[in-house]
Amino acid sequence: MDQVPVSAWTTGPYDIGLLKGVGETSCSDDEKGAGQHRTQKEILLQAQLKDFVYHLFSLEIPSGKEPYAKKVSYGAMDPRFSDRVKFPSFYRTVPNMVHEPRGIARLLKHFGWSWVGILTSDDDIGTRAAEELAREITRSGACLAFNERLRKPPHYTWEQMKRTLFVISSSTANVVILYGTKEDWTNFHFLYGKESVTLHRHMRNVHFKTTSGEMSFNAQGDPPTRFDIVNWLYFSKVNIKFSKVGNFIINSSGQVQFNLSDRDILWHPGFTQIPRSVCSESCTPGFRKVLQKDRPICCYDCTPCPDGEITHLSDMANCIPCPRDQWSNERRDACIPRITEFLAYEDPLGLVLSSIASFFFILTAGVLGIFMKYRKTPLIKANNRDLSYTLLLSLMLCFLCSLLFMGRPSRTSCHLRQTSFGIIFTIAVSSVLGKTITLIIAFKATKPGSMFRKWVGTRVSSCLLLLCTLVQVLICTMWLAHSAPFPDIDTTSETGKMILQCNEGSVIWFYSVVGYMGFLALLSFVAAFIARKLPDSFNEAQLITFSMLVFCSVWISFIPAYMNTKGRYMVAMEIFAILSSSAGLLGCIFIPKCYVIILRPERNTKEYVMGKHTKN
Repeated sequence: MDQVPVSAWTTGPYDIGLLKGVGETSCSDDEKGAGQHRTQKEILLQAQLKDFVYHLFSLEIPSGKEPYAKKVSYGAMDPRFSDRVKFPSFYRTVPNMVHEPRGIARLLKHFGWSWVGILTSDDDIGTRAAEELAREITRSGACLAFNERLRKPPHYTWEQMKRTLFVISSSTANVVILYGTKEDWTNFHFLYGKESVTLHRHMRNVHFKTTSGEMSFNAQGDPPTRFDIVNWLYFSKVNIKFSKVGNFIINSSGQVQFNLSDRDILWHPGFTQIPRSVCSESCTPGFRKVLQKDRPICCYDCTPCPDGEITHLSDMANCIPCPRDQWSNERRDACIPRITEFLAYEDPLGLVLSSIASFFFILTAGVLGIFMKYRKTPLIKANNRDLSYTLLLSLMLCFLCSLLFMGRPSRTSCHLRQTSFGIIFTIAVSSVLGKTITLIIAFKATKPGSMFRKWVGTRVSSCLLLLCTLVQVLICTMWLAHSAPFPDIDTTSETGKMILQCNEGSVIWFYSVVGYMGFLALLSFVAAFIARKLPDSFNEAQLITFSMLVFCSVWISFIPAYMNTKGRYMVAMEIFAILSSSAGLLGCIFIPKCYVIILRPERNTKEYVMGKHTKN
């Protein structure tokens, strides 16, 4: 087999190997003929396991009851020696192994290795080391792929070794932590001598220099914590080179120093960059982590954030909702301003509606001009001229008030929209109701001895108009006082858009205004229906009946349509209802009269209006 350098690591006197190997190596001619190919990872692990299994040992910790004369050790790293009750005069020149897992965790974090395995000796040291390593690795955010023990010979058979090898080779982790002892450090060396308080006192204060740095002891008899990070280069079993590439130091004040020179590291030739060892690849911004069921926290799936939420950092567990006036971009990694929309005058829909409103306003103004020009003719005088003027003026304002619903909503426009609409429409419907009541009174008064003679005139209709309008004014005033409409934004109707609109404040007050207008319209319809059989030439009850039928049909259809419409189309729906109902009143009541006045002037006579004309 060709000699291929393989990178391994050690962090101190104990063999803490981070084993790496990828790809396949060349085999001998016999192996090629047999078609046997093994990955570099398998070859390295088998070689390490064979060497490692025969060089494990466990510390014999005295019980503390028998005399203990060993004073200084340069190999004992067990943390139990720091117990000053059991070992009051014990000192060591090697660091306490309790700090070693912290250095390993920092090394793993430095390279971004979050998915690793552990191999330790099957004794007290190995068990404690495995527990501490697992705790520090988990604390640093990494996860364990496996945690295996290696027994000492002769209890560790080749079959057990193959089973361990299978666990390692079948794992997806590319980094394995091997915790054990090197061959030339298989025994502890202690200094013997009589236990002396004087010696113990001087050992506490000893301070000297070594090739590795200054040496001193703390109250537990431990030296400064220092672990060297060594790059092992395996060219063959007999050709192994070592290269120090960094260290991990904890000084007397507890400050941690981690130093590593990446440029001095020699990796396996199969790596073109620093190797990776993760259970799941990092979730990029725009995705969130979803833990896999019954797997460690390092194993997860990356799920895209929903609309309106983002993650701006990698490996975020939860998506962050965007502010109300913002929306997530396509990559879901940043919030961008929403597209602002409202029913503007220059929009196609706004242009159509404003053009229709302007047309009917001009048309109504023309009808009013005709009525004023021919105000002394019998037809206009017979149909309550003053109420006709009031109705036409209110219809003109109805067409104009629809324009208040367009444009960018403001506090003033939101207040004026519904209140002006409600009051002006109430005046229009009340005028129609007054015309109908006046028509009925005038017909009843023609009978001899009728009590309705004293009610004939404009006083009844004027009082009725004023009373009905005051009720609506009261409702609108209470609405503005208790829960006035206000500018609001709609972020749910259209994805990624923010629709500016007026919030009605109170739905109850809004439907009270509409309901009151509907009540007046229903009264007008009933009154006109009762008066429909009056002489055809005299009354306009049939025209009022038909106009109220159109009016009520529009607003009855408006309510469910309005409740099921969102965004700017809700505003367009209300404008359409205002225009169509107003146009219905104008067309049904006044267009026939204009037809007679302009095109059939022979019918605009007192005899014809009173029904005394001769029918041909």
